[in-house]
Amino acid sequence: RRQLAELQNVSKRRLGLLRNFGPLGPQAAKVWAWLEEQGNRGQFRARVHGPVAMEISVTDPSRTTVVENQTGYQVLNGFVTECNEDYQRLKQVQQQLQTKCQIMNIEGGRINRNA
Repeated sequence: RRQLAELQNVSKRRLGLLRNFGPLGPQAAKVWAWLEEQGNRGQFRARVHGPVAMEISVTDPSRTTVVENQTGYQVLNGFVTECNEDYQRLKQVQQQLQTKCQIMNIEGGRINRNA
């Protein structure tokens, strides 16, 4: 029970940080919270990655600003799918939640620009 409570606390802290992460943070937080709800991740064929900022780690804290400036908040607050079906499903979710996060579809390690 204690471990589950600790995991939930970490999840809440991450959500709070995400809400304040740039102008798109609140929208990304809304999509991420939906994904984290029980059973919602099971609606996808493959893993949905994101927001990107929560998937990466910068080992040298002095480089954080460089990563943020060179990547941009739109990408860092975006999500990545691994197949077109999941891309389309996440787009539907985004419309239902009335958010405008970037969603990129990468199949076989390449960005699918036709998704």
